[in-house]
Amino acid sequence: MIRFTQKELDAILADFLGKPYRRMATGPDAYDCYGLVKAFMGRIGVDIPEIGKVDPKDSRPVYEQQQTDYVRLDWPRPWSLVTFSGKDLNAHIGVVLPNDNLFLHCPGRAAGKVIAEPLSRRPWRDTIDGYWWPRSYLETIIMLTPMTTKRAWQFVRCDGRSLRQIIEQDITEGRDVQVQAFLEGEAVDPADWDLVPGPVNQLVIRPIMGEGEQGLMMVGMVALAVLAPYAAAALMGPTASASIAAGTATSSTMMTYSLAKAAIMMGGALALNALVGPGEGSKDRSQHYTWDPVTTQRVGSFVPLVYGTYGVRGNVICSYATSEIVTEINWFNKETQVDYATDLYWLKIAYSDGPIDGVVAGTERLNGKDPQQYAGSDDFVLEHFTGTDDQAASSVPDAFEIPVNQLCDDPTGGANEVTTTFTAVKCDRAAVVLRFPNGFTRIEKDGDHAATMVGATIRIREAGGVWHTLADEEIWGDTKQPVRIHRWFDETYTGGSAFTLVAGTTYEVGVTRNNSRHHDHADDFYFDCIQCAFTTAQKHPGLAYTAIGAAASKYISGAIDYYVKIKGKLVRVYDDATSTWSIEWSDNPAWVAYDVLTRPVIKGNGDSVPYAVESYRRLDPSYLVLDDFVALADWCDTMVSDEAGGTEKRFVFNGVFDEEGSTWDQAIRVLRSACAMPYFRGNQIGVVIDKPGTPVQMFNVSNLREGFSETWIDTSEAATVYDAEFYDETGDYGAESWPVPLQGAAQDIPASLDCFGHTKRSRVWRYASRQLRVNQYMKRMVEIPACLDAIYTNLGDIVYVQHPSLQRAIGGRIVEVYADGVKVDKPVTMGAGDYGLLIRTHDGTAERLTLYEVVSVSGDDDDIVTISGTWEYTPDVNDLFTFGEEVKVIDLYRVKGFERAGNGQVLIQAAQYTTDYYTDDEEAPKIEAKTYSQTKGGIAPSLLPTTAQAVAADRADGNSAVDTVLWEGLSFTGNGVDKVTWTCSGAGIKYKGVWCPIEDDAVGTTDKYIYFDPNIGDPRYLQHTDDLADLAGYERYVFCINDGGVAYFQPGVLMTSDDVKLYNIEAGATVGATWGVNITDQPDGYLVEWQGTLTAHPASPEEGWAYRNSTDGKSYIYHDSAWYQMTADGVDGANGADGEDGLSIVWRGESSSPPASPATNHAYRDTDDGIIYIYNGTAWEPMVYDGSDGTDGAAGSDGADGLSVFITYHDNAYDNPPSTPTGDGTTGGWHTNATSAVVWLSQKTAADASSGTWGTPFRVAGVDGADGADGAAGVDGTDGTSIVWQGTYASHPASPSNGWAYYNSTDGKSYVYQSGTWYQMTVDGVDGANGADGEDGLSIVWHGDAASPDPSWEVVNHCYRDTDNGYAYIYNGTAWELMVRDGSDGTAGTDGTDGLSVFVTYHDNAADTQPSDPTGDGTTGGWHTNVTSSVVWISQKVAADASSGTWGTPIRISGTAIWSEVIDDGGKPEDGATAGATWGQDIVGQPFDMQNLVKKPTFEDGSLGTWFGNNITLSDVTGQVWTKALASSSRHVIEYSPYTTAMPTCVPGEKFYLEADVNTEASSYDFILYARFVNAAMGPAQWVAANTLAAGQGWTRLKGVVTAPANCMYVMVDLFTSASSGFGTVLVTNIHLSRYNPDADVTAEHQGDINIDNIQDGSSYKKLSAANLTALESAINLDTPQPRNGWEGAFTSNSPSAGYVAWTSFVIRYQGTDYTIGASNSNKKYLYWNAGGTKTQLYGTDAIGDALGTGKFIVGYNEGGTFYPAQFIKIIHGALIQAATILAEHLSVSQLSAIVADLGTVTAGTIILSLGGDNRLKISTSGIQGSDDGGSSWYNIITTDGGKVVIEGDVVKAGTIIADAIADDELTVFRSVNTAASVAFSTSSYATIQSRSFPASGGVVHLTIQVQLKTDSGSGDVVNWQILRGTTEIVSGTQAITNAWKTYAFSCIDLPSSGSYTYYFKVKGVVAAGDAQNRIMYCEEAIK
Repeated sequence: MIRFTQKELDAILADFLGKPYRRMATGPDAYDCYGLVKAFMGRIGVDIPEIGKVDPKDSRPVYEQQQTDYVRLDWPRPWSLVTFSGKDLNAHIGVVLPNDNLFLHCPGRAAGKVIAEPLSRRPWRDTIDGYWWPRSYLETIIMLTPMTTKRAWQFVRCDGRSLRQIIEQDITEGRDVQVQAFLEGEAVDPADWDLVPGPVNQLVIRPIMGEGEQGLMMVGMVALAVLAPYAAAALMGPTASASIAAGTATSSTMMTYSLAKAAIMMGGALALNALVGPGEGSKDRSQHYTWDPVTTQRVGSFVPLVYGTYGVRGNVICSYATSEIVTEINWFNKETQVDYATDLYWLKIAYSDGPIDGVVAGTERLNGKDPQQYAGSDDFVLEHFTGTDDQAASSVPDAFEIPVNQLCDDPTGGANEVTTTFTAVKCDRAAVVLRFPNGFTRIEKDGDHAATMVGATIRIREAGGVWHTLADEEIWGDTKQPVRIHRWFDETYTGGSAFTLVAGTTYEVGVTRNNSRHHDHADDFYFDCIQCAFTTAQKHPGLAYTAIGAAASKYISGAIDYYVKIKGKLVRVYDDATSTWSIEWSDNPAWVAYDVLTRPVIKGNGDSVPYAVESYRRLDPSYLVLDDFVALADWCDTMVSDEAGGTEKRFVFNGVFDEEGSTWDQAIRVLRSACAMPYFRGNQIGVVIDKPGTPVQMFNVSNLREGFSETWIDTSEAATVYDAEFYDETGDYGAESWPVPLQGAAQDIPASLDCFGHTKRSRVWRYASRQLRVNQYMKRMVEIPACLDAIYTNLGDIVYVQHPSLQRAIGGRIVEVYADGVKVDKPVTMGAGDYGLLIRTHDGTAERLTLYEVVSVSGDDDDIVTISGTWEYTPDVNDLFTFGEEVKVIDLYRVKGFERAGNGQVLIQAAQYTTDYYTDDEEAPKIEAKTYSQTKGGIAPSLLPTTAQAVAADRADGNSAVDTVLWEGLSFTGNGVDKVTWTCSGAGIKYKGVWCPIEDDAVGTTDKYIYFDPNIGDPRYLQHTDDLADLAGYERYVFCINDGGVAYFQPGVLMTSDDVKLYNIEAGATVGATWGVNITDQPDGYLVEWQGTLTAHPASPEEGWAYRNSTDGKSYIYHDSAWYQMTADGVDGANGADGEDGLSIVWRGESSSPPASPATNHAYRDTDDGIIYIYNGTAWEPMVYDGSDGTDGAAGSDGADGLSVFITYHDNAYDNPPSTPTGDGTTGGWHTNATSAVVWLSQKTAADASSGTWGTPFRVAGVDGADGADGAAGVDGTDGTSIVWQGTYASHPASPSNGWAYYNSTDGKSYVYQSGTWYQMTVDGVDGANGADGEDGLSIVWHGDAASPDPSWEVVNHCYRDTDNGYAYIYNGTAWELMVRDGSDGTAGTDGTDGLSVFVTYHDNAADTQPSDPTGDGTTGGWHTNVTSSVVWISQKVAADASSGTWGTPIRISGTAIWSEVIDDGGKPEDGATAGATWGQDIVGQPFDMQNLVKKPTFEDGSLGTWFGNNITLSDVTGQVWTKALASSSRHVIEYSPYTTAMPTCVPGEKFYLEADVNTEASSYDFILYARFVNAAMGPAQWVAANTLAAGQGWTRLKGVVTAPANCMYVMVDLFTSASSGFGTVLVTNIHLSRYNPDADVTAEHQGDINIDNIQDGSSYKKLSAANLTALESAINLDTPQPRNGWEGAFTSNSPSAGYVAWTSFVIRYQGTDYTIGASNSNKKYLYWNAGGTKTQLYGTDAIGDALGTGKFIVGYNEGGTFYPAQFIKIIHGALIQAATILAEHLSVSQLSAIVADLGTVTAGTIILSLGGDNRLKISTSGIQGSDDGGSSWYNIITTDGGKVVIEGDVVKAGTIIADAIADDELTVFRSVNTAASVAFSTSSYATIQSRSFPASGGVVHLTIQVQLKTDSGSGDVVNWQILRGTTEIVSGTQAITNAWKTYAFSCIDLPSSGSYTYYFKVKGVVAAGDAQNRIMYCEEAIK
């Protein structure tokens, strides 16, 4: 199966393009048209069927006969075959390519060759016969990662397989890769993958991004590796297959490594400390980034993403033509004829994904003119759409055309019908379009024109069906204007009728001209096209476009050329000040990159519907480091100088993404434009900015491992002038190459620079100048081998670096710390000049890097360094230091990459840092008029990579650019003697935009220069020469220098006549010298003493010792107390060329005479004379004489192990090749055991199973062939022998017979005997390796406790415990010895606090009468602690004893069924009705004890509620009234876990009814419906079974009744499966637990014993009829009148007049008898009914006493005519009213005036008096308070203070307290302030420690300050202090303080004048800074 990307497609095309045409040729050197198609389609994985012999005059009949092999299409779908035929063109075929509507073909015309050209080009567009899709193949597009648009194609056979089979077998190939599938653009749910796709479908596969901690990118990247193209050998063509095959092996280990390296390269690719290097633009496929941007019309092209402001050309998504026709009546024949026609054009041009900000007014052009100038019709329209998701539809209808474009010729030449075939699509209507290009007239001899007629017949049929005539008519006209005439299929025309199209059906349409053409061709017409139209225009949501309708086409000739400047996409912008997001237009690179990485789906239109983000197409924002993007946004928005003397933002981004590219690459391009770069920070993406910074880390020799390296960069040929390539906003964003020079450079060395995203010259200058400064100042790079400290280092950090190899400073660790210096771990030397000491320390919060001036170096070992001044941060022992000259100590580098090794070591890649890089960042651009050479020279502008990055060019995307060539995958290898060979594993060399594959050369050359010559016949073969003159002045690009068999790679260097050297290798230079440095000036070295080869560093080394380490293959040298790496073993050289075939001889061994029957080249050694003879065909002749024995040579070293052949097998189907095996060949389905299922085999020759490369799999078994014809019956065979098993023997049994078999215990094999021979059948498997022996344990025998041991126990390791002394003894073989002694009793622990107990008490109040909370021990107020059957209420508490603690609110645990609740006012129930509610109906209003006690009985809402079990889920249910059920695979499932007082309560003996719907079909065990009971202490549970359902049963309603056992208080349902494991699944729903029996009805036979209890319990009653109700009613005898239905509505207030209450007749029941109260009215206050009086009337009285007494019941109260019903109650005595239940609003104030008694002491409550307005006075237990805001707030007037009642002074009216009433010195003003927080002070200025405002009245002010102070100085300090009034100093002084917190007090007095002042206390350190805390200031003034 072949999978390929666009890059690989380009390589495939390169193999075909330009090959010559030759008839019947099938390649590879030449092709005819069909040979090309078959070969090309085979290369991309499509084996197209043979089509037989093609008639060169007409190919259509052939294809029509091949309907079984092809599907005909009606549009040029990529990869389809396109056929042509016509009068002037023989039959022809090509392949439609996937871009720009091109097709690949090999025309047979003169000098024909393979080319790709547009289908729209003549003669091809006029002769298209049809488009054809191979019926057996499905096009699959594979998106390689979730974050990219990068894709690959793959063609899979559909052949009736389901989508699931295709994905698993051909796409993922069994790998565990999660993917999404899209068929025809619609997502297909995996549940629907069993559908079978058709061949014309398009399948898109996209890997799913990983979950959680992402899987963030790694899953997507692994998917990339798994789904990436893997058939490179097939793609590269036969010449490259052999070299590619070995490289296709991948494994999970290799893939992980590749990903790790890729992650490194993401950081490593940052261009050093300009972290971003210059990029390379693409002008290959981009529409906007090209030297000639044009408007395109591409099917399926990318929708561009336009950011910032940019000029776009757009892609035409809809274009068609119509004619606006004016007709008239011909005066002669009275026919309607065409008099005038205007050709109109309809366009839709898309230019960006939306929403965008919009079009910039005045910038729009269509073919060079304002579109408004094309308004040639009243229907002209110009509309712009910004691409919102809800944008309106355009008024320009959508349509498309299926081109035909064939002339309708005369009928005189024979059959002249022009036909075409098309498949109808879903459109509103379609038409045949006839085009009259020269007008519609007849030219007379005098040049005038006259009316003419054309006869035309148009007919249609289903393919192969019966023709239907649409029109057979004469069309008249007289106009010279071009005319298009439509004949719509759904309209009726002369001679025909309408025709209905069915979408998906293939039709044939024919157009015939019925009369002759005029010789002047003025009436020629063409069958132009089939036009499919939509009456309703599409809305195109999310697409920004322009619609132009009814434009005059005479001004639009040829191609469409559209241009408009737009403000591009709206993006999310974060406001850090308000922490809010907005959606708006922005050109800030930070928010553009944020948008690229997340690609939000924006809903709304920004007007009526605000913009909002619905989802994200790429990364969720949680994976981005927002703070980094905010910092970048601020950096970019900084205003800097522009070229015009004003200011501008530092960086903006104006650009377009219009070609395939990954999200990561696009983000890099955006951020690079702002000198920033994205990088991975854990599982998030952050941004690092290349801008000036401060160092954050320090590395020196003490915190580095081995492996430090330094690389010098030769900048002598670095570019000093950049030809900055950008797209100028002042020139319609056309391509511009503008020279930007390095200011002050000595010479001009030009190079090119891609300034993508920059469109303004000033910013281009700023961007290019930055790169030039890097070229100028970048000198060195280092690789830092670090460990732990790397954790605290991030990409882009600036670090100090010291290492001996740098020879700039000395580093190490601190040994001792002094007040003004340190002792270090090695001697240091101080010379002339300024020296510095750099120290890294930690101050408790962060690491500090501090540079101190050095005063002196002292000490016996020159290891004490004294600094100037004191420590800013006191160092600690072991802190790092660097010492040296200040200019050398400050050796800074910027981190640009990491590489992690398996041992925890991190190799940090860093580049030299200096602020000189940023010299021009803030400067005004210096734009010069100087002209620079356009010839490119010097090195590429990107800076040289580090050692770890040097392999980057071998990566698939590792392109490098010099001049006009790029290269990929070139590798040169020297043999170390004289020769260099080369291979190419990538695309080769790109020259002028075209990749040229480079052929490998295993023979190589001894010539010095190896180069690429694009001008030779076959540039795929690199050339070589020893003569430099062969290169100078020629376009020959040098890629390698062979220096004595050592290969030096060159970056495609061009030589000129002036050149005498190549890329840093000078003539005569010494190999090994540092480039650019004359080695004669180098310092003398030192003697090297070679120590040989060792496995580790030798002990006690001396200066200059060197050795080779055989463990790691490296050589080391000892210098300056450390081992340094010198060399590393080289990579194995390439295999040498095969030697000439040797002489093939047959060795016959040794003998004293010649062997018999010799043949030519037979040889032997004669033992008599020691001579070796060879037979020459006729005689033996000597070949080798024994030589004399030589002296014994020295023992040779062991030879290298030989290589072994390894084989592995795979069982994939014969047509499904597996991936090449990896590792030891046992992964990915490969196995090393051969089985009968093996189909594929791979092998390799290697040292061991895990090394080496496996070969390409080859098939060793094929598909079964078709069954052959039955052969003639054969002769019956001899009967076989049966096996007779003989058992186990040590050797073969004697006298065997055929078929005997046995097992041989000697050799572990089984044998069978046949025809005189024993044959081996089986062999024992090899025993596994023994496990390691465990440590011997002590084996003892314990005999328990005894006073003395039994004599029989005296055995080694037998033990017992002596009960007398508590010792344990063990017998050692001779005596008992002490083993364990009882420990002493511990001290008695303190008694623990008594635990709390649960207490429960009960009450018998009715269910509707809640008792008061119990008190005390719970036995008062009707509460009792014994449980009875009368209990209705319960209360409980947890307390130390029964009398303490607080009882809980009473809980009702039982109820009562009142008859009025059973038979309500709605009337009696019908016959058969249930007394009470039925479960499942609305239970609102039912008594508590009738309700379902299960909280969650059903699960229709998709929730399990609080149901708990070990393994429960929700399950869908079908075929039942419910749709979901609880699915249990647990033993117990309950609703309360843990137990809680919220559970339903119960009392012993109480009955409960359980029901549930249960299904046990999927369970092997019975299901039991239990009630679980627990006691008040939540103690052990008791289970009572209600019912059981056997296993394997369908849905069953399970019912049962249980009785609460003794000592229980709570109950719940327990769903129980009777198994301990392997439960299966039980489904349960409709679960009920109730005190009410839902099946309990009353039957006739029990009507005599009906009572309330029976109705509630209902245990034996089944039926209750209407007749029974009558008997039931008569049995009820209540002593209280019961009003019947409607009695309340009988009363009317103020009727029949004011003050009266009237009532109509109503019924009451009293003691079983109904009484009808007659209608009447009354004006009395109290209305009552008197059972002792007339029972059919109501009585009225104004005296309450009249309504009191036996048989009298209050009916209601008349208050001035308003009636208040009283429900036939007795008058309630006031003592029976519960305390605190009558509220203030219940009392009439006027009634309180009657209270004359002493009210006693008021202990609670509040009285509020209104004093008018908002003034209030409140009297309460808190005192008297006032309010002036209506009671919203209160202030104290009288309150308590220390047990006394006091008056608040600040509410006393001013001026009412006289001075004499105040004692002397008793009136003071006091203010204070107290702040605990710490504040710092310095030595440079006074710091305010505390301040307080104070209102002075002219008296003496006393000030006191109390504060804690400490100094940062280790030896203490003195501080200066001040107390000030405002800025006036009152007093000052000094105070000695220490470096520990200590409290100090300061005071003074002040005599200010009256006024308001602020007092300050300030401090300044003398020697060191410090801190102050707990800062208090008191201010006080005595007024009297």
